[in-house]
Amino acid sequence: MRSAAVAVLVACLAHVSRAEILPGWGLERVCLYARLIVEARRVEPGVVEVLRVHHGDAKVGERLTVRRFEDLPRRAFADAAAAWRDPKQGGVPVDDGTAVLFLEASAGGWEPVGWGSGVKWIVENRVYGHEQRMNPGPYFLLPEREADSLGALRDRITGELTRRRAFESCLVLLDPEARTRALLPYALQSPSHPYRSAAGKAIADMGDAAGPIVAREAGKAEDEDQRFLLTELAGRTGWQGSVPLLARIFRELCPRVERIPVPRPRDLSREDGEALRRWRTTVFLLSRCAGPTHGAGDELRSALRWAATHRDREVLEHAASGLAKAPEPRSVDHLAAVLKEWPRSKASADRLARRALVESIAEHRLPSSVPVLANLLGDTDPEIARLARSGLKAIAGKDLGDRAGPWLDWLRDLAAPEAPPR
Repeated sequence: MRSAAVAVLVACLAHVSRAEILPGWGLERVCLYARLIVEARRVEPGVVEVLRVHHGDAKVGERLTVRRFEDLPRRAFADAAAAWRDPKQGGVPVDDGTAVLFLEASAGGWEPVGWGSGVKWIVENRVYGHEQRMNPGPYFLLPEREADSLGALRDRITGELTRRRAFESCLVLLDPEARTRALLPYALQSPSHPYRSAAGKAIADMGDAAGPIVAREAGKAEDEDQRFLLTELAGRTGWQGSVPLLARIFRELCPRVERIPVPRPRDLSREDGEALRRWRTTVFLLSRCAGPTHGAGDELRSALRWAATHRDREVLEHAASGLAKAPEPRSVDHLAAVLKEWPRSKASADRLARRALVESIAEHRLPSSVPVLANLLGDTDPEIARLARSGLKAIAGKDLGDRAGPWLDWLRDLAAPEAPPR
């Protein structure tokens, strides 16, 4: 008996190892993102006939082509244990039943949103949905957790569509402040709430029209988590005025981040992992929002040094990019120092990191960049040599060739005092 159980487990795990991590969206999310919600019956492989329309532009009797529909299991099981025992022959076939489909437009037709999440089968008035009980693992068609009957599912769809219309009414408000304030409660929902990401994107897309409003709310927030979320949202608008708020959070997080010995997710406590995530997000947003009038040199130079210590190319690229938006001679010195110590290996990550540093030095367009760039004209990486020469041409306004000497002579002439007129 025990050997049989072990054999079943081994077979299951072998199946799992070949599977993928599959979407598992709730009804709230599929109702939010579906362009079309219909009840339909399968009439041939990949084609359904509409029986009832809940949302979208379709007609009863219309036939729809649904991509990936045939890739989903169509045998309903009472529980996961029964499905694991005999996934191909067990359970009840649903081919002749009714399906409730939550669809998005796709090439040549439609596709379920969240793949298996967007298909619910009705068997004897009971609702079955696709679940992935082991992750990774296959979908099984199991009793739906959020609606146990067709009537309950219809009621849930009606309620979710009412909430969706209320949300969409916020998106079309013409006054930017009114739209931002209407969307903020959605953007402050829990991380798993589907409206949070949708509202956050809508606010971010408003740019400078929303940035000051969100920043004012961040300044008033007393809860640390809410203050970070609002500051992050202000930063995602790209508004330069959010830099002081972002810099404040960066400085608050630095002591904790600097104590983390090995910044690898598997090695971190939950608290350290969240602190590092927020710090990295803040570096990205500082880089995005920095500009001539709102620089973040101290913070980004600190991030650059951290990136050099931990060989973190992503943080390095963000810091280098942000520093170039508010040029300072001392930033060139920091970039040059990191460039000097960064490995000159053939690894793609190292080459890309060195190029990001050189590009930032070039984009500073300061005379202090000239010695660094001139000495890179003969670099073994042709792209670095190209970036260096391009930067030198932008600084000098002319091309003095691919040798360092003429560029250094030009810099000396630039620094030399002009002879007094006779």
